[in-house]
Amino acid sequence: MITLPERPELRAALAKIIAEVCRCDEAALLKDTPFSDIIEHYDSLAMLEILLGIEARFNINTDDMLPPEYRTQEEVAELFPKTLDELADHTYSVAARLNKEEQEKAEEADSAASTTESAELTPQAPANEQAEATTSVSGTTGETETLEPTPRKTAKKAAKKAAKKAAKKAAKKATKKVAKKATKTVSHTAEKTDSETPEKPKRTRKAAKKTANDSVEAPKRSAAKSTPSTNS
Repeated sequence: MITLPERPELRAALAKIIAEVCRCDEAALLKDTPFSDIIEHYDSLAMLEILLGIEARFNINTDDMLPPEYRTQEEVAELFPKTLDELADHTYSVAARLNKEEQEKAEEADSAASTTESAELTPQAPANEQAEATTSVSGTTGETETLEPTPRKTAKKAAKKAAKKAAKKAAKKATKKVAKKATKTVSHTAEKTDSETPEKPKRTRKAAKKTANDSVEAPKRSAAKSTPSTNS
């Protein structure tokens, strides 16, 4: 964590750093006179020397003090604080940002450590229970079958259930079709039988009538044969 002094002490420390590295009047800096009016050669090199002095005194990295959006030396000169008060405000802002980032990293590290510790404290299943959870032994063949992951097992079970349902539906439909066809065949046979049935009694009556006539004619023919001829 970066700790900065109160504003009066910070201004005095910054004025002393600038006066030493840029060889200018420290009192004039404390009056918040623009740097360009006090420092004889105020350019990007002078700015860099000021930032290096701040880094050595307050342990704030020079890259962190530079404006994040700069690309050229001209942009650095344009965005760099123009007076001692602006430089003090910028120093406080950078220190606050760096402290916040460091605190967030520390919280993330603590959270990760807590998660790891919680995982380590969670009771683990014994080795034999883990083995039973991953394998199953077949009672008939004695073969060891590795259990599939739950999602895959669920999908396989659903597919098997759907196939079984489709097969059952197809069998029911086929049975119904066969039964319908058999009923139609029986009905057709019955109709055909009914149409032929009247012919049988007719033939039976005709045969009976012929038998009766033969029975009547037989005695007559026998009598005719046995009667003597009158001519003899």
